[in-house]
Amino acid sequence: MIHMKRLLLLTAIVLTACASGPRFEYELSQVYRPDGPYDAWKTTNVSNEFNRFVDSRAMGEKHNWSENVPFVRVVDDHYVGFNIGDGYICAQVRISAQMSWSKSGVASYVTEESFVLSDDDTMLEVEWDPLRGTRTTDRLMYMLNYFDKLAVQTSDTCGETRITRYDISGSHHVTTKQTDGNGLSKIIKAQVPERVQPKSF
Repeated sequence: MIHMKRLLLLTAIVLTACASGPRFEYELSQVYRPDGPYDAWKTTNVSNEFNRFVDSRAMGEKHNWSENVPFVRVVDDHYVGFNIGDGYICAQVRISAQMSWSKSGVASYVTEESFVLSDDDTMLEVEWDPLRGTRTTDRLMYMLNYFDKLAVQTSDTCGETRITRYDISGSHHVTTKQTDGNGLSKIIKAQVPERVQPKSF
């Protein structure tokens, strides 16, 4: 009986380790680059009497002629938001989304993410987590740089399910670094003109 309990405990530990998957750490380094397009991304440097920030956006496919063009938005090195083209998203503060990431020559990858709605109910935004800090934001910024295509499936409380597709080829204005549990790192550099020397890790 004791041996059986030990076996069950060991099995539970192994299954838990497998379910949790590989552990990654992420680092971000915002770089300066001039306004303009960088493949599918367009960067705008905003500076006025009231605000100073860098905004990069990648556009998606419209669902119909009457809706807005969806877009992914990255601001400085701390904000990621997803506009799905819906002028009003029905949800009770939070909404889950299935996200399919793809790139030529790389197996597609599906994640499930939890978002909060923006104040105007048009954006899916990452909620600050006091236990995990910016880990979700950092991970999404890395994936937006690494992959070229993104499809987001949402189902709201009004009963609407939609799939929104984005072209995210190229990079936003933040260089991203992923390090696995063995200390091996992969860096995706933000695209910059040759005359600009970006900050590196």
